[in-house]
Amino acid sequence: MTIQRQQKIELAIERLAYGGAGVGHVAGITVFVQGTAPGDHVRARVTKRRAQHAEAEVMEILEASPMRREPPCPLVGDCGGCRWQHIPESEQIAAKEAIIAETFEHLGRIPHGPIEPIQASPEPLRYRNKMDLTFGRDEAGNLTLGFHRAGHFDQVIDVPHCLLQPESFDAIVAVFREHARRESLEPHDPRDHSGFLRSVIVRGGKATGETLAILLTKTGDLPGRDRLVEELRTACPKLRCFLWGINDAKADIAQVERVAWTWGEPVIHDRIGDQTFAISPMAFFQTNTLATETLYRLTRDALDLTGEETLLDAFCGTGTIGIFCAPRCRQVLGVELHLPAVQDARRNAADNGLKNCTFLAGDVRQTLPLARQVARPAINRVVVDP
Repeated sequence: MTIQRQQKIELAIERLAYGGAGVGHVAGITVFVQGTAPGDHVRARVTKRRAQHAEAEVMEILEASPMRREPPCPLVGDCGGCRWQHIPESEQIAAKEAIIAETFEHLGRIPHGPIEPIQASPEPLRYRNKMDLTFGRDEAGNLTLGFHRAGHFDQVIDVPHCLLQPESFDAIVAVFREHARRESLEPHDPRDHSGFLRSVIVRGGKATGETLAILLTKTGDLPGRDRLVEELRTACPKLRCFLWGINDAKADIAQVERVAWTWGEPVIHDRIGDQTFAISPMAFFQTNTLATETLYRLTRDALDLTGEETLLDAFCGTGTIGIFCAPRCRQVLGVELHLPAVQDARRNAADNGLKNCTFLAGDVRQTLPLARQVARPAINRVVVDP
């Protein structure tokens, strides 16, 4: 038996693969099927055929896995994110541990010892401190603000509520959506690059509640911007900044090329452990604040710091890992390409009363010799988080 594109097949799902697809076999061919769970028996349609594997979409679940649950979000399947919501968190963790082992053993062929258990996020929902949403149109031609439809770069589904973001973000997104519709603003079309509106970025401090909203458009006029700010402030009393940024690039990337207008102070603050961090609009900061504290604590413990070490924090962003470890180091050196993030890192070290941190702006490969010259004594611990 051979498998061809558009062929209908039946298969049992054996496990989950990296990226969330279920894995089964038909006629000796590995088949990846999104939206399935181990133990499912499904009827599916083949969408892609490769030499060694195939991809398929679910047509019908003939027999549901005992682990399958009703996803908490009604947009699962249409939205391109949250591929595993139909599986309980405990089963997700077990699957991810198995994927890590397989990555080392079968794909990388790298010998390894026991894999440490995955530490679950303290909050499975509403945990994100940053969200990027895209403007688009639905099938009826109505303006939407949400996420790309699964498998479609040119379709954006409207997302009035996202269970990954704080409810205050929902309120901010609703203001942007209503303003765009009221002013009859055109969303950017990735097919012919027409339109004005591109995306909305919302950032918030988990511990502080401080919020920053960014509107990305192409070059043009933003009517009613003062009214927009007032409505945003009403919807989110802890809004510290609204930034209108311009991006005329063809690539659909949420990046500010230049700032057109700003209201408020373009910085928010959050806390990891007992340390406070300033975050500028486009600087990198881990998106799950509470889980980040767990991650950094495990990282610090793994470094086995005694207070005599010089730690290199490569690709350091706003300096969070190095600053978190700094009280147990002789010296911390951070290297980061994005200059605003380096400026945040320097300010974060000073605000936390740390005098043993030095942050350098530049490409890690080119700046490492300078970092080695600055090190006192030689660098003997390295954290790499690219």
